[in-house]
Amino acid sequence: VRRSEVCQRLLRSKSDESAQEELLLAEQEKRKQSDQRMAELLTAQTVCEDGIESSSQEVRRITRSLHQQQQEYQTKSTRLESLRNLAERYEGYGNSIRRVMEVRDRVHGIHGVVADLITTEKQYETAIETALGGSIQNVVTDSDQTAKQLIEYLKKNNKINRLIVESLLDISKTRANDILNNMINNNILVQAGTGKNTCYVLKE
Repeated sequence: VRRSEVCQRLLRSKSDESAQEELLLAEQEKRKQSDQRMAELLTAQTVCEDGIESSSQEVRRITRSLHQQQQEYQTKSTRLESLRNLAERYEGYGNSIRRVMEVRDRVHGIHGVVADLITTEKQYETAIETALGGSIQNVVTDSDQTAKQLIEYLKKNNKINRLIVESLLDISKTRANDILNNMINNNILVQAGTGKNTCYVLKE
């Protein structure tokens, strides 16, 4: 009887061990699947993070570009408004006067027109305007050289070359080139043509 009981116990024990092994294998399989899923999630997270970083860089680039465009727009808008005000202010003046006043902020030495520079009591305004006549629209500059530069390129249909500058101002070739280059750097003139046909025109 005891032997039979021992055998039964052994059988139950082996059965329990087998069940435990099956459970262990099942748990191991679950662990393996969990590890694989975790690896997949980590890979997906890395891809997402890379995507987020790429998108963030693009957003920063677009933001910088937008800011730059806004600044450019503001600058051009301010310039346009200034020109509009200038056109309204000098309506009735000659074309040459308006052109000179448009580049006033870029050419050193232009003080303005006589009408803007003189002041008087209201009771004398009519008398002074009558006395000055057309001279009230004259442009006041700090030197003959500045005036000659402006008058010359306006007289020549907005064109000028180095030889004209040398002759007009009685200066050297080097000095003439310096003046023209300075006007180019100040966005007043642009070069047109090459070699002997080189000339300079007012920048639009």
